[in-house]
Amino acid sequence: MHRWTLTSLLTIVAGLAAWLAPRGATVPAPVAHTPPAPALPTGPDQDGPLTLDLALDAGAVLRDAPTTRYVVATVKAPAEESGNRVPVDLALVLDVSGSMSGAGKIEQARRAAHAVMESLGAEDRVALVSFEDRARRLSALGRPGVGLQSLVDGLSPGGGTNLSDGLLTGFDALGDASDGRVRKVLLMTDGQANQGVTSPEALAQLTRQPGLTVSTVGVGYDYNERLLASMADAGGGGYHYVDANSSLATVFEQELHQAAHLVTASTRLDLELAPGVTATRVLGWEAQLTGGRVAVDLGALPAGTTRTVVVEVEVTAGGQATRPVASATLSGTGAGDAARFAEHATTVATTVADASDVPAYVSPSAMKTATAAVAGDAVVAANQAYREGDAERGRARLKDAARWVRRQSSDYNLGIPEASSEKLKRLGYLDDADAQKSTLSEGRDLSRGASW
Repeated sequence: MHRWTLTSLLTIVAGLAAWLAPRGATVPAPVAHTPPAPALPTGPDQDGPLTLDLALDAGAVLRDAPTTRYVVATVKAPAEESGNRVPVDLALVLDVSGSMSGAGKIEQARRAAHAVMESLGAEDRVALVSFEDRARRLSALGRPGVGLQSLVDGLSPGGGTNLSDGLLTGFDALGDASDGRVRKVLLMTDGQANQGVTSPEALAQLTRQPGLTVSTVGVGYDYNERLLASMADAGGGGYHYVDANSSLATVFEQELHQAAHLVTASTRLDLELAPGVTATRVLGWEAQLTGGRVAVDLGALPAGTTRTVVVEVEVTAGGQATRPVASATLSGTGAGDAARFAEHATTVATTVADASDVPAYVSPSAMKTATAAVAGDAVVAANQAYREGDAERGRARLKDAARWVRRQSSDYNLGIPEASSEKLKRLGYLDDADAQKSTLSEGRDLSRGASW
């Protein structure tokens, strides 16, 4: 089965499996990650460049029983202004360790490096770093030329994988921020770290660098997808996968375009839950849950982008006719300056006597977003089951999802085609681990508000 077909099927699958959770199904919730909350910017609040919308999947809770609801926070950055491009200083960090010698991985990395250099704008600069047992700075910041391309072509794999030294050398190659230029690290690796810092949590934390973003590119079918995705998340950048069939020009043109059109340098969403409301999980994002508060670091936001955070909450029974559910604060600093901004939003729910009253309060857009988010969470879990060699568990999850989709589509008028359910059932019998590879990132995207 083609990868894109598998991905689309898993995407729909998860939606179903995901929706089982609020109704008591056996789909297990993922293990929560609780990294330290990012530090809030200092300084006086100003009107922000972003917009914040807060909604519920359905604005009703039960009077006599606990209710599961989904709080949907949508953050939007304005479209770019014509001619408002900022020059980019890029550190291109290439893995040339021994693990890159198989399955044409070093050739794919070379091809990707050339594509990056061809995507640079006229005022952009690049520094080249390679790493194996230790990292080497092969060139200082400057315009790419024939000499740099020859260096890339001459790279050959060998030695261990000291990924952390490669990152640190890339940071050093960029130097301090100057002249309003954007600083970015692009890491190309299979992620098989075995020297230096090897802990996935510590490597992700290492990418949290003030004043720059880190994007990752996975190379080869055996790349560590979870590590590279978490590093990109923590570094505020993008995450990509490269194989022999990848359309590299489009990927890196978009990556550099976004780097050159940042609206915010840092962005954080803080959610404060009302009394009687408890967060059970944050879908798709690493978050800190402390008491009645949720903190999510959204990183740097390029122009024209949207970030969606879906939080599953449980609302206790009882309460007034109209109950507050959550309030949100969006804060951070604008790109190119230290000005702090803050935006605020709140959401409330109506108390109803019976579950049959809830559909009248459904917000179609928020319901679809929440459905996609829970679906993406289930895609990731099914992916993990296959990776662990438990095809039966993955198959059961997908078959449960296929049965559930029809009911969800009917109950909430989601408009999911009947053919999608049939595809889900067929997907439950696919055990190809390589074909499952890209579903982690697809599930992650879906849980962050990607459309069905």
